[in-house]
Amino acid sequence: MQAVTGALTLQGQGRGLRVLDICMAPGGYTAATLKYNPHALAYGITLAANLGGHPLHIDTSKLAGVKYLDVTLLYKEFSDIASPPRSHPDYANFNPFQPYRAYKFALVFCDGMVLRTHERPSYRELNELTRLSCSQLILAMQRIAAGGTLVMLLHKIDSWGSAIILYTFSKFSKVQVFKPARKHSARSSFYMIAKDVQPEHEDAKRAVLEWRDVWWKTTFGGEDGTGEKKEEPDNDFVSRVLDEFGGKIIELGRHVWRSQADALAKTDYAGDCQKVFEGLQEKQRVEA
Repeated sequence: MQAVTGALTLQGQGRGLRVLDICMAPGGYTAATLKYNPHALAYGITLAANLGGHPLHIDTSKLAGVKYLDVTLLYKEFSDIASPPRSHPDYANFNPFQPYRAYKFALVFCDGMVLRTHERPSYRELNELTRLSCSQLILAMQRIAAGGTLVMLLHKIDSWGSAIILYTFSKFSKVQVFKPARKHSARSSFYMIAKDVQPEHEDAKRAVLEWRDVWWKTTFGGEDGTGEKKEEPDNDFVSRVLDEFGGKIIELGRHVWRSQADALAKTDYAGDCQKVFEGLQEKQRVEA
């Protein structure tokens, strides 16, 4: 990632530049960042191993701080309520803590994924992916310094969920994508690299408000108050995004699709590389 995008080079002057890794474990990206920026102060938030999170493999003595939290339950970050509803089955687990609130960060990682090892009530399954994505985005945007870099794990660049995040960040940052050649090669996953993020931009503020609204509805909405599915966008909005950003998605996606096609061609369950790549391109054109 560093060789291709330079994402781990912190923007700023002097010592004391801060890095925040949301969903840190096992800690590889933080370790790499400290390698390139030995004077940086690195902070992390990660799900405790006894709750199903990955263990940390980074030497914690090298960190300025680490908090073991379920990031989706930090209700004070995501809403203005004084307390979650007492009727909610997770009432005792919601956390008012606002980690590292006093700091601004030159680089923020959002590397979380829904873990099978994380034991959680069955009612959370419907919205867990959406809640995790919104939780990371809100927290990241409320901590990132002006001009900072945000790195986020996404899946299926031609899906609406990934496309709308890339489109949103393109309004207040410089967006790139990167697909790791090893661990993620045959998978749909890739990373958004958003540089020169401007959190005070009106579009950034609007996006945070929208993510907060989605977090609230997917956490406390619905008839039973335990969350309702995120609303699908209307056709006019989808058409407008595709008109404005469809070409850019294709441009960004070429590297991702080619890397995945090359990797799939080497597996025993996929066909010729070129056919796979052409199939991915055709799928994107049809969905667009």
